[in-house]
Amino acid sequence: MATRSRQTGSGGGNKKQAYQGALEALTSHDRMRDKLASDVEAFLAKGGQITHLEPHMRSGLTDSDQDSY
Repeated sequence: MATRSRQTGSGGGNKKQAYQGALEALTSHDRMRDKLASDVEAFLAKGGQITHLEPHMRSGLTDSDQDSY
């Protein structure tokens, strides 16, 4: 049976880097959320409306309605 050794001491650099990466990802996520909120506010300020659909409803678009790349 193989055993795993656990590093202690100054080997915690990877944890610190992972933590910093998680903070940056959270910040990026927050920036995207803020951008979306400001875009929605601008849309509504120009007279746009948001229509809420029931969960069972669909947009009615077919594959031929979508742009092809």
